[in-house]
Amino acid sequence: MNTKKHFLWLVASLCLLFGTLRAADVNSNIQPSVDVAQFFDANSNTSYLEIYYAIPEAGVMYIPGERGQYHCQLVLDIQISLNEKLWTNKVWKIEKTVEDTSLVNAGSQLVDVLRYFIDEYGEYNISMHVKDMHRPDRVDSVSVAFTALKFSKDRIQISDVELASHIQRVAGVSESNLIKNNYKVIPSPGGMFGQASSDIYYYFEAYNLLEHIPGDKYFAVCRVLNPSGNEVEGVGLTYRTKKKLYDSSMEIGMVNVANLPSGKYKLVYGLADASKTMLANKNKIFYVYNPQIQVVDEFRDSRFGTLDGLTEEELDEEFKRMIFINTKHDREFYSDLKTADGKQKFIIEIWSRPNEDVLPPEMFREQYLGRATYASDKYKSVFSKGWKSDRGRVFVLYGAPSDVERFPSTESAIPYQVWRYDKLRGQARVQFVFADMQGFSKYELLHSSLRGERNNPGWKSYVFRGSSEKQFR
Repeated sequence: MNTKKHFLWLVASLCLLFGTLRAADVNSNIQPSVDVAQFFDANSNTSYLEIYYAIPEAGVMYIPGERGQYHCQLVLDIQISLNEKLWTNKVWKIEKTVEDTSLVNAGSQLVDVLRYFIDEYGEYNISMHVKDMHRPDRVDSVSVAFTALKFSKDRIQISDVELASHIQRVAGVSESNLIKNNYKVIPSPGGMFGQASSDIYYYFEAYNLLEHIPGDKYFAVCRVLNPSGNEVEGVGLTYRTKKKLYDSSMEIGMVNVANLPSGKYKLVYGLADASKTMLANKNKIFYVYNPQIQVVDEFRDSRFGTLDGLTEEELDEEFKRMIFINTKHDREFYSDLKTADGKQKFIIEIWSRPNEDVLPPEMFREQYLGRATYASDKYKSVFSKGWKSDRGRVFVLYGAPSDVERFPSTESAIPYQVWRYDKLRGQARVQFVFADMQGFSKYELLHSSLRGERNNPGWKSYVFRGSSEKQFR
């Protein structure tokens, strides 16, 4: 597709998108928007929903009052259904007074948030009707569907993300619904950014950190994927280092989309451990409208831009580290490649294959190589590089274990370690047993309960000298 055709196709798509969003203009100009997110309250051990709504003031009628001021009056009706049955509803009134209607900016909105604690999970449908009391013919509505899931204690959990036009720390006590955890969060439920508002603020929470994050540090992760699914660079920090202090945390950040072409994008967010292994992630769709920026064709896979600067020797080294995910046929094919360009394209092909962690290819590559770099130093021995060792292979493929028990050398046993994963590849309570068979800190895998790994129920006979097994737990 050439550049001109690609641009015209995108413009037509956006016109269709915006035409759908503004379909209510035929009978109304109110155009409310609604979004929803689910969070967890540790104090009550209960989930709750936050329902955000926004009403553009440009579609609201202000009329003069007795004192020369202008005021508007809206009536809102929200109905929430659970599994197609009415769960709750609310009717309330919004009023606002201004000294001069010229003070109402074109992009200003009436925004707020409603909170509902829930003890039932399933398919919720939120429908809101808005009526302008100064023009009874102006009635508009919007609805959104949402699936509420039960939070689990057996792994890292993250909330949904709230997209916002601004987030600011506040001091003191306030009754505003927009303030939580000492921050004022102005929601942007329409999910539209760009020409009018190029900064996307985001807020999400994470739970169960103390038990399920190894070490005392972790990363809050945020990426933006373009309409082609490729990662967008230069919009903000991808990784932010955090200290593990409490069992839950709030994660706040910002990305700037001023230089992005119009289109539909995806915000991928979550947590990673110190080796940049993803622990939990979710995504959120948003839209960018920047008509002044032209769309250009992408002639190469920009997801792997960091490969462009690698020498042929560096490409060879990366391919060697991919030994845990490539095949014998891959290695034979690669050995026949004679140019750096050919090697780069083949490496990209391998990274682009489906992976067990169901991550975008560029995220999977970064996670895999990050683990390999960490393992190289952590598990090195006089015999080999750390990533080549048995412990290194397990770490690269499966990430940091939930728990490690280390047993030193005794009269009755050689040194050994038991790695445990609370959940791995759909299995619970998985363990790996490594032993220093030769006495040079070269720990070899003796046994694992994970399907597809080495399974040796008699592994204890290799560890314990004689028949003593008292140290085994």
